[in-house]
Amino acid sequence: GAVAWALLAALVLVTLAYDFITNQQGLANSAKIVANALTVLIVNDAPTSSPALLWLFLFTWFVGGLFALSQTPAARAEDDKPLARHLTTLAIYVGITLAAFLAFALPHASRIQPGADVALAIGPYYGAALALLFIVALALWRETPLPTLALRPATRWVQAAMVPLSLAICAVLIVNLNLGMVKADIYYKQAKFYDQAQNWDIAIRLYQEAIDYARDQDYYYLFLGRAYLEKATAIANAEQRAPWLERAQQTLEGARQLNPLNTDHSANLARLQRTIAEMTDDPAEREQALSRSLQYYEDATALSPNTPKLYNEWGLIHAMRGDLETALTKFQKSLALDQQYEETHLYLGNYYLNQQRYEDAEDAYLKALEIKPDLVQAHSALGYVYSKQGRLEEAVSENLQVLAISPADYASHKNLAILYQQLGRYAESLAEAKAALENAPQEERSALESFIAQMESQLKSSGAN
Repeated sequence: GAVAWALLAALVLVTLAYDFITNQQGLANSAKIVANALTVLIVNDAPTSSPALLWLFLFTWFVGGLFALSQTPAARAEDDKPLARHLTTLAIYVGITLAAFLAFALPHASRIQPGADVALAIGPYYGAALALLFIVALALWRETPLPTLALRPATRWVQAAMVPLSLAICAVLIVNLNLGMVKADIYYKQAKFYDQAQNWDIAIRLYQEAIDYARDQDYYYLFLGRAYLEKATAIANAEQRAPWLERAQQTLEGARQLNPLNTDHSANLARLQRTIAEMTDDPAEREQALSRSLQYYEDATALSPNTPKLYNEWGLIHAMRGDLETALTKFQKSLALDQQYEETHLYLGNYYLNQQRYEDAEDAYLKALEIKPDLVQAHSALGYVYSKQGRLEEAVSENLQVLAISPADYASHKNLAILYQQLGRYAESLAEAKAALENAPQEERSALESFIAQMESQLKSSGAN
């Protein structure tokens, strides 16, 4: 009947309200949040009038009203007062839908105001949706009662008890198998925003919230472990850094225990140990971390034996330990798996460069660039190879290629300043040195300033402007 259709339309409107009423401008007034969500769109960080969502809501509301009117007896020629019946149906429809929409939308807007925990907004929506569905069922049952089962009086209490018991079981299943997962995903997506902004403290807290709602999902542990690691790398003091590294280790181990067949977990543990080895000044601790990293890479490649990236990283650990022969074996294994993976050629180039095998390094870097022409690391390394071979013009060309891809690259501006000086092109050297100074780390600014002063002196002595 009309009441059931009105309630179903209200359910649709409430769902639309949950999906589309957002607080893009960070307002603190619920009514304004609802109004702006329906009529304002943020374009290039500026509010722009856009009634598209308002029309969506009105069209949905209008179509629902047509269905409700079609269910009145007047619509089926069963009433001698069709106008009165239609007006009554319309009044019922308008009253129920508007009341339900406002009763949900305004409190929902208050739950998405600045400072509110938006993940908690999903719970009231579930409650509203289930309540409306239950009332729809009651309305339909009232209009068309179901056949009564012929039960003996002694067993009727069982039927009566099954209704609340079934509702309780459904509620527990919904909360544990669905609602919790949705909340976890909301917290995860919030955490990713702060993760990208490198706000590790807030990201860590939100990842922990996600895990609280989905403790059996290894995916969230992976990102929490990474956030712990990033937090640790930002701390200069070794004693203060150690607890965060330990938390990263425990979290990533927890992820691997939940899903031991996921290669990413073993690989991430290997990368964590490599990072620890790179940060420590203790030779014994460094060797221990590298040994652990090797074991984790062995586990990872056992799970994914055809992944070139893992062999490249595995080879890098052997190189860090000074086992260059084994490192080369791993790089060659990676190359055998995929000759079109540019990273492998880059690793081989670096290997040959460290061995001062400049021609082999050049070949490896050129192959990497054949596969990926905009690979900055290959252009930069190739420029260094050319400079070591005395091919200064070619070295300049490679560094210019880097700047074409990444105009603010500090190392390339610095390299060009030195190369131009060696070529006697002092004005260009000075310009590149000044460009490098704009992005130079604090510890290198003094040396660059001295270099700039030297270039200015050479320009004056040569009579150049």
